[in-house]
Amino acid sequence: MIGFQTCKISFLKIWFSLFVILIFLLILSASIHAQDIFVVVDGQEISRDFYERALKAAVVEMEEQGVAAPTGEVLSLLRQNLIDQIIDVVLIVEGASEEGISASGQEIEDKIKEVKDRFPESGEFQASLTKQGLTLDDLVWDIKAQILKEKLIEYFSKKFAVSDEETLAFYWRNKEMFVQSPKLRLNQIVLTTSFEARDVRKRIVEGENFEELARKYSKDFGSRDFGGDLGYVAREDLDPEVAEAAFSLKISEVSPVVKSPLGYHLLLVSEKIAGRSSAFDDVKVDILMFLQKEKGRGEFDRWLINLRETSQIKLFTF
Repeated sequence: MIGFQTCKISFLKIWFSLFVILIFLLILSASIHAQDIFVVVDGQEISRDFYERALKAAVVEMEEQGVAAPTGEVLSLLRQNLIDQIIDVVLIVEGASEEGISASGQEIEDKIKEVKDRFPESGEFQASLTKQGLTLDDLVWDIKAQILKEKLIEYFSKKFAVSDEETLAFYWRNKEMFVQSPKLRLNQIVLTTSFEARDVRKRIVEGENFEELARKYSKDFGSRDFGGDLGYVAREDLDPEVAEAAFSLKISEVSPVVKSPLGYHLLLVSEKIAGRSSAFDDVKVDILMFLQKEKGRGEFDRWLINLRETSQIKLFTF
């Protein structure tokens, strides 16, 4: 399949889309005193305490990612984004039910298994939840909301057709998207000092497992839990210093210590994919599916805006 997104996705976009959904139903089911209500969406009460805890957790997560604690305008934007997404989640679950769309227990169970399988060591999955202050029930509701959103987009997508002319026009208009750069399957360990990096590299050369050491020592919180796995990356996805070192490595070769603005890196390449240009016939079906889903996504956005405009939403001031 052809990917239509760059690997460089904003951390805030990813995190907001996941975190807000994670624990919202816990507070909806709780008894909330009138003075503790923060927002009401079509009768669904969300507590001020929940909002403040969610905000605090968001700030902590940002700091762990190396982002300074937000202040001023950035903090105001964070607060508003959090409010908007809490409201959207309630509306999506409510609206999906009205459209006759649901998430089955088996679908949720399968998704949970996918998440658990990312943590090969016993106890890592639960430890990751605990670190975020979450429970398995929180994850279940997160997954349920994600499934409902995807089903709604698919539901709306089926209302649209995509012509051959649209597909071909998209191909020629975005030809550069189908020129696939050379890629590497790359793992990394990021450390704070060159001394630490040299010490860990020595242990790898002497036979210790790269992925285990990444989980134990890496400061890259985005890849650490996955053994430092960054997936398939192109040169342009990486900092110049890291890219230069990574693309000069042989498969299974451990890099020397590489310094970048993020710290000191150790790199390991497990696979290389040569670059090539895809012919239209090779990507036609992918383009068609992409365009149809984009139309469905646009319809979903309009549907959600309409729900916002027609729903009873009351935000209580601080």
